[in-house]
Formats: sequence, C-alpha cells, structure tokens
Amino acid sequence: MFSKKFGSRELAEKLIVVITDGISENQTKTDTEARLAKLSGIHITAIGVGNEPKDRELQLIASDDSVFKVDNFDALDTIVESLSQHTCSDEPPPVQNDQANTIDECRKRPVDLFFILDNSNSIWSENFKKVLNFITEVVSHFDQTSTRIGVISYSDDVHLMLPLDNHLNRTEITKKIMSLNQLTGGTDTAKALRYLTSYGFSESRERPEAARVALIFTDGKSKKPGETKIAASDAKKHGIHILSVGIEEQSDFEELKEIASEPKDKFMFHVKDYNALATIKERLVMNTCQVQADWRLQTDKYICSFPESTDVTFIYDSSAVGLYRSKIIRKSISGVVKTVDFNKNNVKVGVLSKTCSKQNNILFSDYKLKSELINSLNAKTSDGLSHLLRKFRIKHQKSHKKTSSHRSIAIVFVDDSLNFIGTASKEAMRTAFKSDVYVMSIGEYISKEEAERLCTSSQCLFHSESYNDLPYTVLDMFKTICS
Repeated sequence: MFSKKFGSRELAEKLIVVITDGISENQTKTDTEARLAKLSGIHITAIGVGNEPKDRELQLIASDDSVFKVDNFDALDTIVESLSQHTCSDEPPPVQNDQANTIDECRKRPVDLFFILDNSNSIWSENFKKVLNFITEVVSHFDQTSTRIGVISYSDDVHLMLPLDNHLNRTEITKKIMSLNQLTGGTDTAKALRYLTSYGFSESRERPEAARVALIFTDGKSKKPGETKIAASDAKKHGIHILSVGIEEQSDFEELKEIASEPKDKFMFHVKDYNALATIKERLVMNTCQVQADWRLQTDKYICSFPESTDVTFIYDSSAVGLYRSKIIRKSISGVVKTVDFNKNNVKVGVLSKTCSKQNNILFSDYKLKSELINSLNAKTSDGLSHLLRKFRIKHQKSHKKTSSHRSIAIVFVDDSLNFIGTASKEAMRTAFKSDVYVMSIGEYISKEEAERLCTSSQCLFHSESYNDLPYTVLDMFKTICS
C-alpha cells in the first residue's frame, strides 16, 4: 500500500496500526512480513483486543514499545489519546526543503564512502547490473570535492575495484562502476569487512576529518556468520559506520542487524527484490548524510600546543543539565583533553560542574499551606551557573593574573536549562577581567542573544545543534581556541 500507485508520499512517515482479536493462521509468515515492513521504514503499532491475542505475537508484529491491549472493542476509546501521542513522532518527518538541506549537507561534509558488493553465484547477472545502476544513482548525490568513493567486490575472495584515492571525476567513477564484471563463488562477508578495515581505510588513505561510511549489499547469508559478526564489530571500533542492505527474503535478518551500526532503524535496510532498491535511495542518502567523522579519530591526529602558560577550565551546571547530558559533556571534554600537549609550557585543565547549592531545599517547617509549597516548587530554581562562575573567579583567578605570558580560559556549556541569565552574565563580565570566556550553546531552544551575554566577545560563542553533535563541535571550538 505504501507506493506511489496508491498515493503514498515518498518523504512522509509511514505508520501501520494493526488491530486484532485473535491469533494469525500462519505466525511464521506474519513475523516475516512484519520484519520486512519494519526494515523498509514502516513503524507498526499492534493493538490486541480481548484475551485471545498472544503478547508474544503482538511484540513480534510491532515496532519497539508499540503494543497496546484492551479488554474489548468498546475499550478502544480509552487508548485514543495515548495512541495518538505514541504514533506522533517527536521529530516531524522530513519535508521537501529538509531533504534539500540534508543532501546539501552531504555535498559539504567530507565523507569517505565505500560500496561493498556481494558478487557471489547467488546473484543473477541482470540483478547485479541493477545494483551497479543503483550505486551510480547514490553516488550522484555526493559532491566530488568533499566525498571520496571506493568500491570493494567480494565472493570467496575480495577485490578492491576502486580505491578511495582514485582521483577520478564522477563521470569516470560511474563508467568504472558500470564496467565491473561479476565474479563467482560463495559469500565471504567476513573477509570483505576485514579487508575494508585493514586496507580500504588504511592509514595512508584516511582523512581524519572525513566520516568513514560503508554500504554493504547482499542477498544471502555469509559463509562464516561468526567471523562476520566479529569483523563487523572490529570495523565499527575503527570508526567505520556500516549501512547493511539486504535484498530478497533469503538475506539473513539477524546477520544484517549484526553488521549494521547503531541505530539499526537508520543503518539497516531490507527490500523485497532488486527493483525495490529505488524505494530506499533517498533514505539511504539522507542517513549517510547524518554520519559524522568519528571524533576519536580526529583527536588521535590533532595536537593542541598552547604558545604560553595556559589554564583551561570547563564549566557547566550538572544539576541543571541532568545526568545524561552531563555524561556527554564530560565525554566531549575528555576528547579534547586528549589533544593537549601537556609537555609544552605549563598547561593545566580543570572542570567545575557541581553547584552544591542549598537554595533548592525545602524543609518540613518552611510552609504551612499547600498553595505556598506549590508556588515554591514552581519558583525555586538554582542559580547554578552564576555560582560556578563566582567560584571560578574567586578561587581560581585570585592566584593568577592575566598577563602576556599566562592565559586563563573558561569554557562554559549552556542549554535550554539556563536560568537567571542576568546574574550569570554579570558574573561572566567579572570573570572576563582575568579570563577569556568562551561559550558552547547546545540545542535549538537556547537564545543566541542570551548566550552572547556570557561571552568575552561574539567571536567566543560557539553552537552545537544537539548533544549528539557536541563532541565534534567542542573539538572544532577547541581547535580555534588553541590556534
């Protein structure tokens, strides 16, 4: 039903709500069809009515956490609101403008992209040509100035058909791909993945600033599933993001899942036949666009050497941003600290994050009326960032003077949890007398104008679109500060 023939919109989110009061006649086939639907990007919600539907089957049909149960059909009304909230995604599906922006990002971001082709006996020559045509269509979305294309073909043996450093233009790459000959033999996927890690992305060919991405196409199960799992895991440990594409029913679902990177719904694909490859082209391109270079590879190659004695202090209010976001901030800090040359000059790094403020405490004797307690709960918010900046200014700056031979840097993280901007900006202004204050604002809901009030200058403000991007944007910011 999700085809242009029946009016389906290519970029619209695809949802199925299954309502059943019984057990399917062929549970194996139901499971298979549900898997195929989910792998093609369809989100399934399963609703069981009465006692007959089994929990196990409902869970197999549904996407993650998308099972509802009611006692009878009259009770369906009781789940309307929760069902609508569940099926409406937090992030709206991309529209045409978003697609253009995403593909434009692909043209800007440096990407090293390998196509890995199953070239075994199981693929008919006509279908092999369809895969080659599909690859050339995907390649056409990427700009040759920032993206390098490589091709590996495998059966029992592995062949590097096109290395990353091939220096060919897009027309020449297309001709090279379409001229590939089909091989014979089995499906040694493990050997292909090991070759990709050791030679495809070899040190002599790599670009630390580029995302490492591999698209692997197969219509069958590998000869050595255990070795394939290990080889895929090793590739991912080396910063390679793998998108697995299974074609036709004989491709192994579990193996595709083992090969693909996380999250599986973005890095794992399945189509019912070779003609259906076109239906995943846009999603394949857009999901590749979203892959960023592994920040760990960048920190391994980059060394920050401050020209003078320097103190760097990272500041964030852990009580405001919460445990999960705090972990990402600390991971980002850890990544850039790896780049610092501590042997050159006198470099010290510190972190201030815990406010330990008592202002948020409410004692039994503080309020007698419920309304007063509720107002207090709504109003009481810790001015944590101001407290941390004051602590930094009094304890750290007291023993240091801002001179030409010594530099003090404060790097402040803020997001939509920022409160008391007036007080915090005053503390930041006082801090700026002896330190350079840099600000990393995170997310779309933090005001640029508010974040700028904390900075030493507008050049000291940096922004990360999300916490997922934070390790990369912090590294970019640190390179600017270091230079």
